[in-house]
Amino acid sequence: MDDSLRLTVRAVDVGYGFTKFVRELRESEPVCQHFPSMAAAAGRRALAEGLGQRRDTVTVAVDGIDYEVGPDVALAVGRFREETFHDDFAESPTYLALVRGALAYIGQPTIDLLVVGLPVSTFIARREALRARLIGSHDCGGRAVEVRDVLVLAQPHGALGAWGLTKSRFYETKRRTTMVVDCGYRTFDWIVARGFRVMDALSGAVNRGMRDALLAIAEPLSSQLGLPVRSLERLDVALRTGQPALLAGREIDLAGHVAQAHKVAEEAVASLKAAVEEAAAEIDLILLVGGSAWFFAPHLQRAFPKHRIERVQDSMSANVRGYQLYGMEIAASRQRALRAMEAA
Repeated sequence: MDDSLRLTVRAVDVGYGFTKFVRELRESEPVCQHFPSMAAAAGRRALAEGLGQRRDTVTVAVDGIDYEVGPDVALAVGRFREETFHDDFAESPTYLALVRGALAYIGQPTIDLLVVGLPVSTFIARREALRARLIGSHDCGGRAVEVRDVLVLAQPHGALGAWGLTKSRFYETKRRTTMVVDCGYRTFDWIVARGFRVMDALSGAVNRGMRDALLAIAEPLSSQLGLPVRSLERLDVALRTGQPALLAGREIDLAGHVAQAHKVAEEAVASLKAAVEEAAAEIDLILLVGGSAWFFAPHLQRAFPKHRIERVQDSMSANVRGYQLYGMEIAASRQRALRAMEAA
């Protein structure tokens, strides 16, 4: 086929904690990268570079304002940062800056199909507006990137694609009912799908993500130390490793506070169980994804002891890998149609 008919597909997943994107394809497999979902007002970058400390970030423009985004953005964020933990996040300048930052790292001048996602709780209300917002030309680090078409998916739908759009699992997934549970930073989302078709009535979300679990630890710690504990990242690392948290130069054992965090996970899983309990016997497989899957997994297993629960490999990037695979399937279909038109 003529190279001019080849379609460039890329995927970006802007989460409340991290922005994930497919930078390239290696032997048709998505190669994923990520950076924190923070955008700093640009302007202090020259100071850092003058000290020989160039940050791994890019500068992008949104509505005439320059933002710095990328892996080292935490070094650029000042004392105050924009609060992004709200349902209108996808309509904010920060969201668009994060998408444009991902496009800058991807480095393609034209993207024929960009696949992105939204939480289940905001998907129906905001998908069309987001699609319209992302189609067109974007200022990405001083160069224009043209996005010709956009597909918006519910975020857990991407993980279903990452799991099921493989030769070894495609036919099994197509004939079964799967529940995908996405343990995110702000939201705890789930979809139930018959094959690859989402059953809307059984799908949902609650705002009880890992951030809430960490805040449940941070609040009593702040009282204990007499200092505001804002570094949720340090608490997250301590929970993951089982090591004390380093706060104000002291090693703080979190053992006495972990119960509060697990209560958040219990509440999230209880909401899920109540939503799908009457249809539980029809669910053949539960897939667990998201950067906080490790924390929610034991609670989900206790709530669904008779079900097979699988952790999707590389849980943090599962959604964006699935977006890419869905997009490539759509592109292949369009290319077949173009071939037919050429042959006619």
